[in-house]
Amino acid sequence: MASSTESTLNQPAALPAPPGSIAEHQPGWPQTNFETRSLVNISPPEIAKRRSSNWWGFRGETVQITRHTQFEYGFGNPWHLLIATDVAERFDGESFVEGLPRSTLRDSTHKLTFVPAGRDFRGWQKPRVLTHTTCFYIDPRGLLADPELRFEEIEFKPRLLFYDRDVWQTALKLKPAIENADTVHRQYAEALGIMLTHELVRINADTELHEPVGRGGLASWQQKRVAAYMEAHVADDIPLMMGGVGAPPALMH
Repeated sequence: MASSTESTLNQPAALPAPPGSIAEHQPGWPQTNFETRSLVNISPPEIAKRRSSNWWGFRGETVQITRHTQFEYGFGNPWHLLIATDVAERFDGESFVEGLPRSTLRDSTHKLTFVPAGRDFRGWQKPRVLTHTTCFYIDPRGLLADPELRFEEIEFKPRLLFYDRDVWQTALKLKPAIENADTVHRQYAEALGIMLTHELVRINADTELHEPVGRGGLASWQQKRVAAYMEAHVADDIPLMMGGVGAPPALMH
């Protein structure tokens, strides 16, 4: 079984130090030595409920925001980071991954973010709904990947708030393994981890995945209100700038 930790107070779980070599450890077993460097930092930390599980070559963590309080987050670490956002809608805020434009997308539900090892990731938000994400920290030496992939030699590209069905489905299957580490067999979780590393290699080489980064726009709840308003006033003169100047205030709150 995987090792599991949970934190709801001021100290998030720490990231395990990458092993010196595979031969120094019994293959397949999670590392038990942890660095003092934290995972994704959230401030104020007391608003985040965190649960994590550790396997050979990668770590998974669920993070749930418990209060409608403005918060900041950041990450800079020699591990790759993949974030699968289950729920996230904000009134205001922005996200940034080093090497990409900033995003002020308001609804990032079911979006993915990939931060290559060593890149800076940070942001802030004033949440409309309580954010719930799943984070995966992956050893850049690719302990789970096929050696022929040369995972550790790949120069991964950062991606901010994108969607890929196969990556999302793999992350979705790993989430219960994090939350129920005591009942999920280690080999099952590590098999999914292998799939995840291969999916990251695939999307890194897939030029068709480059999609525009959302830099604003309406959240889904606002889009629904605009659609309802237009349907109810189809015979009226609707202001040209429905989403901006001239939009009825009721639609934007």
